[in-house]
Amino acid sequence: MAATPAELRARLANPGFLKETSPWLDKTGAYGSAGLTAVDLLLAGRRGDTDAVSTYWNRLRSEAGRDTAAGVAGGLELLALAFG
Repeated sequence: MAATPAELRARLANPGFLKETSPWLDKTGAYGSAGLTAVDLLLAGRRGDTDAVSTYWNRLRSEAGRDTAAGVAGGLELLALAFG
């Protein structure tokens, strides 16, 4: 999911569609990236690695901030709040 926007942009020969859907492609990539970070966060917590938990938590919060700047309704901030 994180790589989907780049894959579509590289392989789809429809610039109009890509321009029109760009905010949603960006959001899809952001959700994929945040999902990977969330899994890393959970795994670090499970193994008791508090330093890694802190690192992944901060990364997840940063990803949530980038999501709200994308200008598409919704937000990764909900995912970040789930771990708060």
